[in-house]
Amino acid sequence: MEPLHRFQTGDELRDALLGFLRGFGVSHFTLTQLPQPRERLGPHMTLAHWPQAWLADYDRNRYERRAGRLPEVAHGLHG
Repeated sequence: MEPLHRFQTGDELRDALLGFLRGFGVSHFTLTQLPQPRERLGPHMTLAHWPQAWLADYDRNRYERRAGRLPEVAHGLHG
């Protein structure tokens, strides 16, 4: 992967990171801050290649509050 300073946009960084992660079998990812208890996850996503249906599922079921990072791994393995 290229040094970070070479990327001029978030899209360039996202695409490069996705290309790198695909080498490990990862097809989707998101980098987020955890929302406050009554907030949605979406506005806290800083960088993502993530299906809209997964985001709706996360918002509906509040997975980030229940299991930390485990749902991301489960989606990556089964989704």
